Amino acid sequence: MWEELVTTKSFWAAVVVFRLWNSLFVRSSFNPDEYWQGPEVAHRLVFGYGHLTWEWQDDARLRGFAHPALFAGLYKLLELLNLDSRWAVAYGPRLLQGFLSAANDYFLYKLAHTYFGPKSAKWALLCHIFSWFIFYVMVRPFSNCVETVCTTAALAYWPWKFLDGVDKKKDDAPVKRSSRTLALVFAALGVLFRPTNVMIWLYPGIVHFFQTRDRAGLIFGTVLPIALATTAVMLCIDRLGYGEWTFVPFNFFKFNILEGKDKLYGEHPWNWYFTQGFPAIVGVTLPLTIAGYLTAPDSKKDLGRTIMWALFVYSNAPHKEFRFVLPLLPPAFVYAGYCLRNLAGKLYVQFRERTQWNLLRLALFAVVVQNVVTAYYLSRVHQRAPVEVMDFLSDRIQGIFMFTRIFTLHYVYSI
Repeated sequence: MWEELVTTKSFWAAVVVFRLWNSLFVRSSFNPDEYWQGPEVAHRLVFGYGHLTWEWQDDARLRGFAHPALFAGLYKLLELLNLDSRWAVAYGPRLLQGFLSAANDYFLYKLAHTYFGPKSAKWALLCHIFSWFIFYVMVRPFSNCVETVCTTAALAYWPWKFLDGVDKKKDDAPVKRSSRTLALVFAALGVLFRPTNVMIWLYPGIVHFFQTRDRAGLIFGTVLPIALATTAVMLCIDRLGYGEWTFVPFNFFKFNILEGKDKLYGEHPWNWYFTQGFPAIVGVTLPLTIAGYLTAPDSKKDLGRTIMWALFVYSNAPHKEFRFVLPLLPPAFVYAGYCLRNLAGKLYVQFRERTQWNLLRLALFAVVVQNVVTAYYLSRVHQRAPVEVMDFLSDRIQGIFMFTRIFTLHYVYSI
């Protein structure tokens, strides 16, 4: 029944409605970048005024305009339709993120379906929809959220080696080549919106390079054209934003790596992502994810190795945040879904059938209850003051207040 339900348009329409509700249900602040690095910049681009933080100033230029351009397009459309009310300007980006979050749900299902089949995919989707971190963060206008959608989509279309089956002569079949091109386009978009995303693709990219036979065609016929086109788009967007040619990834690399100034926002120990950061956002599904990876066939462990590779690379940066590893969360649920599928199908022969059934019920209870409670508290109680303060002020003061604090939402919410 589940396998048939998730293939219907009505089911995915319900997922879209759920994510739109999710985007409006979240009434708390998580990180100031969700306002300062996206909607606030877009507000300035479209309406001519808005506060730009130091990263956007001429002596820094650490941020690219590709991500704010999404919201600028939305604001411009609202302006042309005369629908640019305060509510629409404040919550329009959230609703847009709701649509993107629903798209991420779909790509997660597609990835899990490709990797382990429909039965595992339904359990992976369950873990993804109930994930407290996905619910709490994916509807916020972070560049990390757009990056996550692009990453999940690219992984869903990636030409994994096991897709070759027993006939390895089909390695470069037209269908697979088309899928590979689409995967690389999504990966390039992820890099466009957040250049550090390129680190995720080093492992699967190198693996695929050595597995394919037409390496020259891969590099010169697919990778290079997509990379050059993406770079050109990035340069043109930032040229329009900054008023002169700027290569933002180099500025970012210089500031954070060569000069090590990312430490200004705090340092974490090298192992933080492995011991605290990633386990915290995966939550109670972590044991399921680990069990799923360990019991998966060797041919289907490249996705898990991609996660570990990215965690290892990101661990070398002194400054770490939970949202930086958000793109790695959906693929983790693929293995959690595989584990739940094996428990539901009583496929773990080392356990008795009754033991497997009890483990499944315990796992589902933990996944649902812990995630729902955590998501509700963080979305409606924790750090809700900045949003409520801005709603209060904007309803009573028809003007600009002369103070700026890092968690104040400023023009996007106040005008």
